[in-house]
Amino acid sequence: MKRYLQLSIITFLAGWINQSCDPKPRDLPKFVTFSEITNSQIARDSFYTQGIASVDLNNDFYPELYMTNSWRGFENHFYINRNWICINDTVSFKLNYKSYSNGCTFADLNNDGILDLCLANANNKCNTVLFGSKNHGYLEHYIDTNATNKSYNIAIADVDNDGAVEAYISNFHSEKNMFYRINENIFIEIDSTEITRDTSSTLFSTWSDLNNDGLQDLIVCNDSENYIFRNEGNLVFTRISNDFSIDKEITYGCSVSDYNNDGLMDIFTTNWSGKNCLFQNNGNFKFEKLNMYYFNHDYHNSEGSCWGDYDNDGYSDLFVTNDGVNLLYRNLEGKGFRKKPFPTISDTNRNSNGVVWTDYNLDGGLDLIIANGGNQRNQIFKSSRNRNNWVKIKLEGTISNKSAIGARIIVYSGNLTQHQEVQAQSGGGCGSQKPYLLHFGLAQNTFVDSIHIKWPLSPMVTKSNLNCNSIYSFKE
Repeated sequence: MKRYLQLSIITFLAGWINQSCDPKPRDLPKFVTFSEITNSQIARDSFYTQGIASVDLNNDFYPELYMTNSWRGFENHFYINRNWICINDTVSFKLNYKSYSNGCTFADLNNDGILDLCLANANNKCNTVLFGSKNHGYLEHYIDTNATNKSYNIAIADVDNDGAVEAYISNFHSEKNMFYRINENIFIEIDSTEITRDTSSTLFSTWSDLNNDGLQDLIVCNDSENYIFRNEGNLVFTRISNDFSIDKEITYGCSVSDYNNDGLMDIFTTNWSGKNCLFQNNGNFKFEKLNMYYFNHDYHNSEGSCWGDYDNDGYSDLFVTNDGVNLLYRNLEGKGFRKKPFPTISDTNRNSNGVVWTDYNLDGGLDLIIANGGNQRNQIFKSSRNRNNWVKIKLEGTISNKSAIGARIIVYSGNLTQHQEVQAQSGGGCGSQKPYLLHFGLAQNTFVDSIHIKWPLSPMVTKSNLNCNSIYSFKE
């Protein structure tokens, strides 16, 4: 009864904050537009920003924002979201020393109900974790004592399905990547697996269940050949040879999404001085490199990418950041993509790195945060929304890891079937992170017929007849 009341309250608040389920609201435009918020503190605090993490830290559903600064040792920035006003907090995540941070990710590492922060650091700095406490403070620890770190990102997942998460750290300059088990607040290195034997220069890695067997597989992006490791269970991995590993590019990162709604997670890679690639997952670790216009014609120095359904039509769209002009690709119902030009988003040269789609004002339209380097100001773009509907879903593990990383949500609405994973890294460049509050566009559908939740460690559950334009929170 208590859980039902909590869910009802959450749904009521979402309906009060956002639009009703009128299939054609008269006060909304037909097409999405974006407006740049130039007076935001985010745009004023610009140095050499690399990664972005956007997660809700105080359980009010408004996502906070953490941004890393690298190269010259500038301090990282943390912004509290108070009813979509982003306020710079210089105290909460204050570090003892300059960290030269690249990637960042939040996860509940010790299953105490509080999100912790992991930082991948370069310039011979130790990688850092800040453990959250119940008094809203954060205690700084070193993940390792390696004085020669050139780390780019930290990928978090429950790799062996024991209810506790592990951490995989990507290292550049031909250093070996590192893999850790986490026992309460202690990082214990695991050095006898296939995923730590190579010494390629790795710029990004992420976990995803690529063959739908309930185990998180590993994708590793290098400055030459990329790798996919199949998770066999019990911390045993097998490196897979397929089309994904044939290209030898300088791959800055990748982002994972079911772009064509077939229930299999596909991979998009961003390459420096090369063409970006979309690899369609055909099952059983068979990845087809798509000869798809525009991806195989656009030639950029690309770094970040992030999937998000910005027009709420039920298909994930793709944003790509470049050392040049950034690009937004609209998903044409899984059959192709079209470039969408927007002023100041895709018509201005930038040195762009991290990027996330995040609904920072909770109006149901995904907004865009871009991290820029070279002392160029960072950017925040507010979406106008359109007449399509949406639903947001948040999961909390109890038997599974608390952050529910690795859980799969399947949303059925009208003729739409969408699959999303709970992920701690969303590929946005140098290790960025979208909110754990997953966003699903519903097109003109006014109800969610049902959702299936595939927990990592519990039987699948079904919830039916959910309202559109609402936020739902489910506990395992």
